[in-house]
Amino acid sequence: MSLLRVLLGRVAVLVGALLVGAWASAVAAVEDPIAYINAQNTGNVKQVSAGQEHTCAVTEGGTVYCWGANWDGALGNGTYDASIVPVEVLDGDQGFENGKVSQVSAWGGYTCALTDEGTVYCWGDNYDGQLGNGTSFGVSFLPVQVKAGAQGGGEFLSGVAQVSVGQSHTCAVTADKKAY
Repeated sequence: MSLLRVLLGRVAVLVGALLVGAWASAVAAVEDPIAYINAQNTGNVKQVSAGQEHTCAVTEGGTVYCWGANWDGALGNGTYDASIVPVEVLDGDQGFENGKVSQVSAWGGYTCALTDEGTVYCWGDNYDGQLGNGTSFGVSFLPVQVKAGAQGGGEFLSGVAQVSVGQSHTCAVTADKKAY
């Protein structure tokens, strides 16, 4: 192994340690994200979902908050900016017009939410079509409503009872036991 390779390896370890140390110090600024959200007057947190590098929570009032990394808009706040403090997910083009959020599911660089009216909205990474909006490229910094049918074509998905996200896919089950 060359001396240059050893030195570069040590520099990479040092830079990594400094970045992790800075993140850990910043996280200490908000010791209890759930208590922070509960103090926002939108109801207490009723559900939490942890993604690969971000976390989201739903309050009893149907408001969604996310915090952590935001590589592809996974926080739903209209930016790429990471946040150590929970930020409220902004309404997208369709907003959460079909009810308040009752469940959230987070993974990697994207997040999906289920409303109490049975509609699903997703935001963040869409490179594999996981947002269900009929496209398979780019990102969405704000929530978009999920469509039913093959490749997200057709009408908006409705009557959903549960939503779950994976590394690059999203699944939903309707109240009448149909899987999407």
